[in-house]
Amino acid sequence: MTGPSGEPEAAPPAENDAPPPTSHRRPTTRPAILSRRYLLGAGVVLAAGGVGAGIAGISSVRRPAAAATEVPTQLHGALAREQALVAGLETALRRNTGAIPAVALRAARDDHAAHAAALSSAISAHPGPSSSSTPPPSPPAAAPTIAQLRAAELAAAGAAAAESSALAGPDAALLASISACEATHAELLT
Repeated sequence: MTGPSGEPEAAPPAENDAPPPTSHRRPTTRPAILSRRYLLGAGVVLAAGGVGAGIAGISSVRRPAAAATEVPTQLHGALAREQALVAGLETALRRNTGAIPAVALRAARDDHAAHAAALSSAISAHPGPSSSSTPPPSPPAAAPTIAQLRAAELAAAGAAAAESSALAGPDAALLASISACEATHAELLT
């Protein structure tokens, strides 16, 4: 094609004729060198790890040996509550008039018996003498109502949750687990 001046027009560039993108970096044959940013970051991570290990070593040295031999009083309180809940549920099962499903009562009683066994095991796992013994509770005189059982479950759940925050390690995990289970029992008794 010719333009208005009679000279040939240039054809529009095809899409494939575009020049390759230019790189701002020059190709090099040098081996890869670690950047200062990478080295600084690695140094910070190593230093933080060393400080953390040092603190962990110091804090384990500071712990008195006598504290490890005492049985936490929270475990004894939780065991007494579990035994009282088992006794209340046993009474409710014996004197059940059908207002409370027996299956729910048996399941809750079995859970509380398992909690009491786990707490007894946790108490015996602590070396040294036990600070207090938990006498078995006397059964309630009258069969508890659904509202009374639910209130007892909620109170026990709250107490176990509060006591677990004062403990650490497996004892805290045990009480937190018991608290969650008791809250579930309270919901089942609605």
